[in-house]
Amino acid sequence: MIKINLLGDETVIDTSGTWVLIGYVLSVVVLLIICGAMYLTASAAIEEGRVEADTLAVRLKKLQEVTKEVRELEARKKELSDKTSVIAVLKKNKLGPVRILDDLNTALPDRAWLAEIRETGGLMRISGYALDNQTIAAFMKALEVSTYFESVDLGESREVDRNGAKIKEFTLLTKVVYAGGVKKAVEPPSALDLAALSPSQPQAGEVPSSTPRLSISTESLLPTANKPTVKGGT
Repeated sequence: MIKINLLGDETVIDTSGTWVLIGYVLSVVVLLIICGAMYLTASAAIEEGRVEADTLAVRLKKLQEVTKEVRELEARKKELSDKTSVIAVLKKNKLGPVRILDDLNTALPDRAWLAEIRETGGLMRISGYALDNQTIAAFMKALEVSTYFESVDLGESREVDRNGAKIKEFTLLTKVVYAGGVKKAVEPPSALDLAALSPSQPQAGEVPSSTPRLSISTESLLPTANKPTVKGGT
């Protein structure tokens, strides 16, 4: 039997393009999902960082306030310390003239007496008489022990005649410290100290009993700025 196909050959439909389109769409969807997830993660991290930054800013502000208070307390502490130091110095300066005169009188040897004491700008000039050079050297060494005298130097020493007796007239220059200083050790006068005095040897003689060792005027108790002066009779 003969069959006749009136419809012709069966047409084959190509669906490969459809699968490619579906794959592309799926890729785009997956990419969008990944980008969305990354965006959400980044947004969360940014928000967390912003919150942490705000927290740190608050803590920093508190620390700055605390630091400011600490600095103010330190400034007040320093101010109080400075005031305390000034008060201590004022107390020492108040007692300084009295202590200076007391140490001066204590250091004065038995065979010496003072004629005049002048102080200007912290530099004191001491004039007096002694029986010999050893007495003057001993007086200088005794002054150096005091915390109120510094750099005791011999300004002048010469032999004079008083009431028929050969004695030494001397002048000492020293720096006075009304606040006091560090206690110093005393050493006996050396041969060089004695040689620095007048080379002539004094003769023995009696010191008139009417000559006072130390006469203090009320001006000697005033502060340095008032130029205290201590004078004695001759």
